[in-house]
Formats: sequence, structure tokens, C-alpha cells
Amino acid sequence: MSFALPAIDVSSLGRVAVLMGGSSAEREISLMSGTGVLAALQSLGVNAQAFDPAQRDLGELKREGFDRVFIALHGRHGEDGTVQGALELLGIPYTGSGVMASAIAMDKTMTKRVWLASNLPTPRFVLLDADDQSRERVRAVPGDLGWRNRLRLGQRTISMRMPVSSQNGSRGIRLIARPDARRAVNSRAPACSMWTAAAPTGGVRVITSSTPGRRSRINSRRSKRPSS
Repeated sequence: MSFALPAIDVSSLGRVAVLMGGSSAEREISLMSGTGVLAALQSLGVNAQAFDPAQRDLGELKREGFDRVFIALHGRHGEDGTVQGALELLGIPYTGSGVMASAIAMDKTMTKRVWLASNLPTPRFVLLDADDQSRERVRAVPGDLGWRNRLRLGQRTISMRMPVSSQNGSRGIRLIARPDARRAVNSRAPACSMWTAAAPTGGVRVITSSTPGRRSRINSRRSKRPSS
């Protein structure tokens, strides 16, 4: 089975702003992906131009007559519903999810609550407020997750992930090893141990079981279309 994309008159797209850069911790990644998007659009004849919200006011999109926006921003103020809401108010169409979906998906705690409310399986988690991330509190997390018996048995498969609740991608994520592996973990990668300073960037943390599995990625730059 094969498929073909419908033909599009690129002139009908008008002026397209590629939002890239921004002010989040993932600015550099956004500049890289945005540059790739911009080059791809221009190679197809689209009247696309780069637009960095960290350097220009979003209101300029309207004033300069942009007809639509391709969002290549990463992290906060790019994927959390804020820029989507601004574009809604400006009346400019944009790519990706809308305001609510973006806001919920960016918040790991809220995402898990939505999944649980819909009876979708998700690893157990513990929410740590910004002022509740002492070493003693983090040490107690395995028990909160119901791992006391597994720890006593000395199983070697226990691991947790400790991301910032409202941050995207792998920024701020820590892999936390089992307690009696403390020295080995610290000697190899101090940033991966629960005994190092918690939440170096501040904010709420979500500690959840680390689920093993295969990680897949789709490279959008490939021009070859899948067929079967």
C-alpha cells in the first residue's frame, strides 16, 4: 500500500512565519529544527520566513501580514499552549495541537491525571513540590511507589525517572538508581543519582517508574514515503 500527498498550490499558503528559537531552555534545539523546516518550505516554493519570538513581538505577525505560522518552538512558551493562545487571539492559523491539548500534554502531572481518569495504564508516580525535595523525602519515594519488598529482595531492575513536571523533552530528567547502587551510580554519573541535589532547575518534580521499551523516532526530513 502506498499513498501520495495531495497537490497544494503553495502560493495559496501566503506568507508563512516559522517560529523558532524562543526563550525556553530548548532554544538551541528549536533553532536547529526551525532552520530545517524553513529550508524545506522554501525548497518547495513557500514564502516562508524565520521569526524568533525572543527577539520580536508576536503582534508583528499580524502587522507584517503573515497568513499562517509553522511552530518550531520547543519547551515552554512554544509547546505549552501559550503561543497557541496568542495566535488564536491574533486569528492566525498555526500547526500542531491547540491550546488545551498543548497545555495538558506539557504538564506531566496533568497528563497522568487525564490518563488515569480515562482508565489508561500509566506507571505509578509521586509528585514532589518545589519545597519538598530534600534527600530524606526522595529516599522515601521507593516506598511510596510500593517498592519496599522489591528493595528488600535486592532486585537490580528498579529505576525511576525524575523530570520537571512542566518541562518538555528530556530537559531536567534524572534517572534514579536503587539505593544500594548509590556509590556505583555516583562514580559514573553524579547527575543520575537520587542522592545528588534534587531539582537543580527548581519547580515541581514528578517521580515515576522508568518503563523499559523501544524508543522510535520518525525523521521528518526524509523524502521517501513508506509503503507496504
